[in-house]
Amino acid sequence: MSQTNGVITATISNNKLNINDNNNNNNNNNNNNVDSALDVLQNLLTLAPVLKQNLILMSQQLTQFINYSEDFQKLNSTIQLMQLKQEKLERELEEFRNDRNNIDKQLEINAEDRVYLDIGGQRFTTTVKTLIQRANSTFFQTLINEKWNVNTNSFDKPIFIDRDGRLFDIILKYLRTGELNIEEKKMLKEILTEAKFYKLRTLEDELNLMLKKDELFTPVNSFEISNQSPPCSPLSALTKSRFLPVASGLLTNSATRVLPISPFTPSKSKTHPAQTASSWRSNVSLENRLNIFLGSTLLTTEYEEKLLEFIGDDIQQQQPWRLIFRASEHGYDASDFHRCCDSFAPTVSIIQTDFGNIFGGFTSIPWSSPALRSDQADPKAFLFTLKNSLNVSPTKFPVAQEYQQSAISHNPTCGPNFGSPKNEGSDLCLRNKFNEKTNCIFFPKSYIDSTNQGGLIFAKKYFACKEVEVFTLMAI
Repeated sequence: MSQTNGVITATISNNKLNINDNNNNNNNNNNNNVDSALDVLQNLLTLAPVLKQNLILMSQQLTQFINYSEDFQKLNSTIQLMQLKQEKLERELEEFRNDRNNIDKQLEINAEDRVYLDIGGQRFTTTVKTLIQRANSTFFQTLINEKWNVNTNSFDKPIFIDRDGRLFDIILKYLRTGELNIEEKKMLKEILTEAKFYKLRTLEDELNLMLKKDELFTPVNSFEISNQSPPCSPLSALTKSRFLPVASGLLTNSATRVLPISPFTPSKSKTHPAQTASSWRSNVSLENRLNIFLGSTLLTTEYEEKLLEFIGDDIQQQQPWRLIFRASEHGYDASDFHRCCDSFAPTVSIIQTDFGNIFGGFTSIPWSSPALRSDQADPKAFLFTLKNSLNVSPTKFPVAQEYQQSAISHNPTCGPNFGSPKNEGSDLCLRNKFNEKTNCIFFPKSYIDSTNQGGLIFAKKYFACKEVEVFTLMAI
């Protein structure tokens, strides 16, 4: 019995020990779990600012994305609106061109019909052809299109214009004959005012030239006529032999100050005789004061001087250059160019791109519009840059000797065309619709590039023209 009790006692003792061990283990595990939880909490507390910053950044990016989406939608709406406006403008432009063609055809039909005018109470009778086809005046074009009717316009029902009839009589004679003989400076100024009103740009330019030449001539002519010397000059120093050559170069008739003016309509022009380089340079200082390229909106005095320098190497002339074509005024089609420029020589074509670059070309032969494209020889032809995005100073690019026989290309569907498509493309070509990106540059092909900049010295390979001006020498 005692043995049995001893075994039981030992068993109970062992169980107590086991229980105590289990409790200790549980306590240790609990402590470990608490420590782990504390570590995790500590890590979370450490990461909290970073997480907060990331959340803020994500929120900002989300807001920015939403804003971008809204801006994109607005931009897309704007683009669609612009496309609709562009389509509308294209339709209106097409309608305008059709209307213009119809008007031109109608005017051609009515060219010989009479127009009766009442200018300030004075009656005049002329024709549609005289007012429209020669003058190319937007004033008279509008008048004929909007106010004139062949069935209602008559001598008893003339179109009234509230201007001076005495001055219009002189202008009408000019429109009929291309001649203008005026002796008094005061009358020149009065006619100039009327030319501006009637939008006769060529007449306006030529009158400005006459006035400026008259101002230059006056002091010289007064000394020659009165035989009086200017202050501080001996009489012997002023002789007719010294002053008359200068005066004759400035004005044809020193007594009446009459300048013969070339007619409005293109006369089949001839190339102009060359002059010695020394005589050309002797007149540059005088001509610079006259704005040699009359009526240009693209040239500055610096650009004028550079063009004179380029041209002076080949053709030396005393005459100023007059404007015969301006795209913004006469039209951007190749047919407009040929209508105004064919048969004129020499010519300088000045081009302004939609990016503001200014460049062009010179040819000594007249333009023409044959049925098929044809290459023309011109050893004096050259291209030039005046203003470019590469900041290269004004430069002349002569035609290469081996390509002089095809320096110029004449094409009825193109405007100024320098170089030949046969030589892997024209160096510079204005195609139909000059104000669209159809004009092309493949320079250098037939012309020599001294800048090593290639076609970018002028413009991109395909470009649009903002303005085109063409000048020819004025015969005086």
